[in-house]
Amino acid sequence: MRILQRKVIGKTEGSEQSLWTVETLHEHLLTLITANEIKYSERFDASQNAIHAAFAAQKLAVDTALSAADRAVTKAETAAEKRFESVNEFRQTLTDQAGTFIPRGEAAAVFKSYDDKLEAMRVSFEKSNDALSKEISNLRESRSEVNGKASGANAVWGYLVAIAGIVLALIFHFVK
Repeated sequence: MRILQRKVIGKTEGSEQSLWTVETLHEHLLTLITANEIKYSERFDASQNAIHAAFAAQKLAVDTALSAADRAVTKAETAAEKRFESVNEFRQTLTDQAGTFIPRGEAAAVFKSYDDKLEAMRVSFEKSNDALSKEISNLRESRSEVNGKASGANAVWGYLVAIAGIVLALIFHFVK
């Protein structure tokens, strides 16, 4: 404001007198307004350029981020597909394997038939064992009888030899 006051108020011979006229004041104001308009226009243009540059940088950053996100989504989808493929392969393997398993009812029937066969074999073995035990018992009795008869026969032979020896001794005794 002091600059304006210095320009507006001039000093002539010790008195303050205005050097401004309406035209000069009008011209001066128009010059100031024009200078301000130019200054504000330059500021506006600089702001516009800065905003456009910021928008361009932001657009580039957003485009880069979207591109990276798109690549990440594609990679994630590919990884998920691979995971799902391996899970599906595992499921198929389990399904194939389950197809080779014997059903519970069929397995129970097989085990029941094995149990029945084992029981029949046990009964047959017990019968055979009882029969063999009887045969062994009979053979022992028979051997005892044979041993008894053999002992009796040996005793008879012993008696016969003794009698024959006595008879021969008597005969030799009297014959001499």
